[in-house]
Amino acid sequence: MEPVRDAAKRAAISLLAVFAAVTVVVSGAELAAQLRSRSGDSGRLEALRAAARTAPLDWENTFKLAEVSRTLRRSQEAESLYLETLSRNPACAFCYLGLAELAADRGEDPSKYLNRAFQYGRSNTDVRLRAAVLLARTDRHQEAAAEFGAALAGRRSDRHELFALLHRIYIDDFVINEVITDSVLEEYFTFARRNLGVATTRIAWKRIVAGGEPADYVTPAFVDLLLRRGLAQEAWEIVTDRRFVSDASVLNGDFEEAVPVGAMYGGFGWRIFNKHPDSVRVDVPLCRDCTEGARALRIVFDGEHNPDFAGVTQYLPVQPGGRYRVDAYVKAVEITSAGGPVLAVQGLRGEAGAVNERCRLYAATNPVRGTEYWHPVALEFAVPEACLGIRIAVLRHEVKSLNRFIGGEFWLDEVKLTRLTDGSENGVEPGPGRSLPSDAFEQSTEQTALPFAAGVPSAGSLDLLSRRFGEAGAWAEPSDDRARAVSGELDGRVADQGDGTLERAGQTGRAFGGRVGVAGDSVGEPGAQ
Repeated sequence: MEPVRDAAKRAAISLLAVFAAVTVVVSGAELAAQLRSRSGDSGRLEALRAAARTAPLDWENTFKLAEVSRTLRRSQEAESLYLETLSRNPACAFCYLGLAELAADRGEDPSKYLNRAFQYGRSNTDVRLRAAVLLARTDRHQEAAAEFGAALAGRRSDRHELFALLHRIYIDDFVINEVITDSVLEEYFTFARRNLGVATTRIAWKRIVAGGEPADYVTPAFVDLLLRRGLAQEAWEIVTDRRFVSDASVLNGDFEEAVPVGAMYGGFGWRIFNKHPDSVRVDVPLCRDCTEGARALRIVFDGEHNPDFAGVTQYLPVQPGGRYRVDAYVKAVEITSAGGPVLAVQGLRGEAGAVNERCRLYAATNPVRGTEYWHPVALEFAVPEACLGIRIAVLRHEVKSLNRFIGGEFWLDEVKLTRLTDGSENGVEPGPGRSLPSDAFEQSTEQTALPFAAGVPSAGSLDLLSRRFGEAGAWAEPSDDRARAVSGELDGRVADQGDGTLERAGQTGRAFGGRVGVAGDSVGEPGAQ
């Protein structure tokens, strides 16, 4: 398989060449800039020559002059200066690299100079990187891959920038299988999770897992990526160690277990992420009048703000084409505002080209206002064939009416998901459901549908997930030299799971660029390096 992206090869390799050379010539470039400000462009090369003459025994001045001459495409002069430098310092690996690059520019074989550069600079990361760029320019890609891998292993910074440049030259499979070494694999996984598709990140994750005991954050972080890309079935399989063959149940639907900020059970379970702590309070207190159990979810609004709230969510895998019903009990205490809270169901949409790209599903109960004692609500909906998962959420959409500030308490308990086999069940009338417009979602995913068979018992349960992941609602993931708590980080975007993203009862929602927008939230790692 041809590893190079032909359309971008030349420009990308040029960028890599600049990247590789910058640490070597920065002092020369700075000197050139200073001299240019004094003598103008026409005189800067002469000024550099004068600087080199002031210290004729200092080989570094001659080397800087050679590098700048090569940059200005004065090849003969640069070659002469590299040779002059070597006469003073025969071990100048970068001089040999410069000569190798000049030879390649002339269409000649640069090997004799490259070999000398390796002889004197094999342990130098910048030599390895610059040599790798030259090998890539001359289509010696397997050798280039080995040198890129060595350079990455030796770098302590800018790896993410180099990862990005490599992906502009080579196809993803070549980068991850031929360039990325085990020593930088976890950092590459972090980069891929933030910047590349699910398919490439999956390869990195599988390599990490196959290599032994991965860091604690790796699998939960990959599961979270799958959920943000709408691939709830695959995420469920990883968390439960079982193939998804049927339906999942709402986890902790009665809120009897403690609910941490972030996600429980490896990404599933309730996620509570409140972006409006000054105006909205979310907790799971003891409940004296609960229909069952001793606790329920409570959301308290201060009456002085108009928040766009979507800070309570749970992901679940579902069968495409299936019909489902969500049941719950809700209570309201002096809810003001024309826009009250709702319980909503949303399909998880994928990125362009993915099987779940056209997943469009939104259903919500009527808003709760005023004071209402505990009463049942229900949503009945059909899952589009393109959907592999849903998200259940408590939403309160920002409103523009005069009565926009919201105060009071909203309570939620006994949330259940049921697969319907022959039409609606008897009981509570289902709430309204509707499909969102095509531009209402902005998510990314890259994946093919996983096989499943109807009629097989559920693949997972609360007990199974609890045993596998315990009560940990957060995991730490390093980003270079710092650790991030993904529960609160959840890219800071688990909040994005909703905040304005689950549409206003079918109106255009907000897109959180490439992160999962409406249909999924974001945990992307920590931001770009």
